Amino acid sequence: MAGTILMGFAVAQKAQAVDAATNVGTVNYVQGQGVSVYDNLSGKKTGKYLKTGSKWTVQYTGLGNYGKVFAWGFNLGGNQWVLNRYLDLRYENSTQTVNSVVKIHYVPGYGIAVWNSPKSGHHVIKHALLKHGTSWKAVSRAVVNGHVWYNLGRNQWLDGSYANITRETSRSDKSYDGRIPANIASLTGGYDNVWTPGKK
Repeated sequence: MAGTILMGFAVAQKAQAVDAATNVGTVNYVQGQGVSVYDNLSGKKTGKYLKTGSKWTVQYTGLGNYGKVFAWGFNLGGNQWVLNRYLDLRYENSTQTVNSVVKIHYVPGYGIAVWNSPKSGHHVIKHALLKHGTSWKAVSRAVVNGHVWYNLGRNQWLDGSYANITRETSRSDKSYDGRIPANIASLTGGYDNVWTPGKK
C-alpha cells in the first residue's frame, strides 16, 4: 500500500492535481538508501527519508527553486515534497541521464539479455549477456509505461527488474513524454516537454 509524504519549492505555488490511477510513485535510488523529503516552499530538508523501493501517493506536482537550480517535485501531502527525479510514477514515460553503477540480480550462473532499446519493438543484442552478480556503469535510464530500463551506453539497455543501483554520483531531472497543463507550462519556460501525472 502506498504511503502519503516530496521537496519544497519557493517559486511555483500553483500545483497540478494528479489522476488517481497514475498517482502512485516508487522511489528509485541506491539500494538500501533513501531520498530526502523537503519542506514545502522553503526547500529545507525535513530530516525524513523515503526508502528505495517504497511506494507513495502523489498529491501534486510543482516547480520550484532547489538551491540555484529550478527543479520539479511531487507533493506527498502537507509540507512534504520529493524531487521528481527520484520517483517513478505508474504508467510514466520519461528519460534522464545518470552516473550510476548497477548490479545484476538474477539466477547464479545465468545472465540477462541486453536490448537495443527500452521501447516496444526492441530486440536482443546477440552475444551480449550480463551475468548475475556483475556490476555495470549506467549513463541514462528510461521509464517506459512505468517500467525501468538502464542504458550502459551506445543503446545497450538492460531491464531494470534485474538490476539494483549500488552507487550513484549524479542524475538529471526527468524529461517526460506527454501533454502539459497550461498552468504548469506557463511556469516552465523552455521546459516544454514536462509531463504531468494523469495527462498521458
